[in-house]
Amino acid sequence: MRKKDTFYYIYLSDALIKKNVRSGIGDVKLTPGVIKILDYLGHHENVIQKDISDRFREEPASITSALKYMESRGLVRREEHPKDNRAKSISLTEEGERVNETVEGLYRGIEEKGLGDFTQEEIRTLNAFLARICKNLEEPS
Repeated sequence: MRKKDTFYYIYLSDALIKKNVRSGIGDVKLTPGVIKILDYLGHHENVIQKDISDRFREEPASITSALKYMESRGLVRREEHPKDNRAKSISLTEEGERVNETVEGLYRGIEEKGLGDFTQEEIRTLNAFLARICKNLEEPS
């Protein structure tokens, strides 16, 4: 097996996960970028835009665009941050929480299907390898 094949399978896995999520969501028009922000907001409080940008290594302009879309769809709200007057705290609305629960259920099902015949040890090993790939790619060349 060539190294190139490894990244092909990583890319293909990502594409198939996204395809399964899109087909499971139905009429809710969400991009993969919006979905990952929903998930992040569902697990964190007092989030500011920079937190999201840093977490996903995305340009602030991309996050701004996604948040504006999410706000227009009633999925998020911006309020005064409790500790930083210059920043806005971003959180899920009730609708955002509902959609996020749907997406989380889809991800659990996709994960169970995709990793169904893996042992716990294989999953730990896979996670360690993927984390190492991310670390290697983040380091400057």
